[in-house]
Amino acid sequence: MAGMDLPRLHWLVSRHEGKIVTNAYTASLGTLGDRGATGTRTFAFAVRADVSSGEEAQFRLTVQADVIASAAEGGEKTDHEEADFPATEEGLAEASEWLARIAAKYGF
Repeated sequence: MAGMDLPRLHWLVSRHEGKIVTNAYTASLGTLGDRGATGTRTFAFAVRADVSSGEEAQFRLTVQADVIASAAEGGEKTDHEEADFPATEEGLAEASEWLARIAAKYGF
């Protein structure tokens, strides 16, 4: 199974001038080009680097996925899944494949 397209690991967590720099990546599936998520159920996901340990060997990627009802149906989250992966190239590949499996599980 092909995974989701995610940014490079260096974009999610890196060092700049001796400091740890992180970026969160968010995206969604199922939105309508001209109306966004107004009239459809969506699959929203986020990938974040957790660097709270301060130890590079302990960094991890936290990935969450939410299925959100259409705005007409209240726009509430109907399902939520979350997983952690090592903040390595291999961990990012695993996260990508996990997201693809979860999206398929919910019909996206």
